[in-house]
Amino acid sequence: MKNVINKYKLSISYILVVILTSFIFTLFEYIFFNYKLFSILEIILNYFYVFIYSYISSRKSPLNGYKSGFRSGVKIWIILILLNLITFNNFTLGVLLYYIIILIIAIIAGIISKNKEKNYSN
Repeated sequence: MKNVINKYKLSISYILVVILTSFIFTLFEYIFFNYKLFSILEIILNYFYVFIYSYISSRKSPLNGYKSGFRSGVKIWIILILLNLITFNNFTLGVLLYYIIILIIAIIAGIISKNKEKNYSN
């Protein structure tokens, strides 16, 4: 069990952060009744989390930047689709666009991570 937790520690932490953020913003929506503002903030924070997750996982990966970014983006897709199915949300065109943007952000983070890792000094 400990090996599984160590292997998937980054993915588990991403799931917990997304669930905790969603819970906190849902409470704020009920208290302040400003659904649009908190929805936009939650989306922006999730893009930030995707960038950080993909950046960290790409640093540990032996693959090229875009490949490791794509791989971590697909992992995030699987996580979000499972969370979407658990909460019985519908898949709409907006959700599909959201997932495509997540994949693009993950690929960009993977490329940045690998480029920063290399030493370009002569």
